[in-house]
Amino acid sequence: MENILEIKDLHFQYGEIVALHGISLSIGEGEIVTLLGGNGAGKTTTLTAISGLYKGITAGEIYFMGEKINGTAPHKIAGMGIAHCFEGRRIFSQLSVKENLMMGAYLRSAKSKEVADDLEYVFDLFPRLKEREKQAGGTLSGGEQQMLALGRALMQKPKLLMLDEPSLGLAPIIVEGIFAAIKKINESGLPILLVEQNVNAALEVANRGYVLETGSIVGSDTAENLLKDDLIRKSYMGME
Repeated sequence: MENILEIKDLHFQYGEIVALHGISLSIGEGEIVTLLGGNGAGKTTTLTAISGLYKGITAGEIYFMGEKINGTAPHKIAGMGIAHCFEGRRIFSQLSVKENLMMGAYLRSAKSKEVADDLEYVFDLFPRLKEREKQAGGTLSGGEQQMLALGRALMQKPKLLMLDEPSLGLAPIIVEGIFAAIKKINESGLPILLVEQNVNAALEVANRGYVLETGSIVGSDTAENLLKDDLIRKSYMGME
């Protein structure tokens, strides 16, 4: 299996604050890989470093599809095929559902048949969005906004999808639907890097996971083994 993404000994800091201490990880073709850890562990920072949204890399390398992307502008990284679905959704509240989705395709020709086909794919995946196609994004429920954020990322036609806390603030029944959609998206072959506080839900869909603590990777294994790990169960799942 070839790696879609590979991070080697990455160090990252915000000003004088060191956030990542030499982490290394990889994502292979078609995998879902999850990053586990408490608040401040460095999970979101890892996604930020990959996206190039903050120039804080002080050492190490990030490779996407074999090409080093350190220092590459965020819009160019997006154009290469990395879609970043942010914590908190960050939809355009004044734009309609369809307009939000089309913003995801801004680097593509909006008139192309492929874009139209992808829009229909998103509507098939999230029928609720089709029902609210002309409704302002800001008037949607939290679950619907998460569907919209996911759909907008898919409209980018990514080669790698990065999801930051997709279940945040959502009711359990909605979370179940979101993770069913994530699994279905991955079944199409799209690799996913998942940051998620709901450890059980994340490991149920993931192939592998990495455990971060204060900016360092302290463990990694298959999702199946991590689900059985006593330390993971006690520390992140509240189980004895």
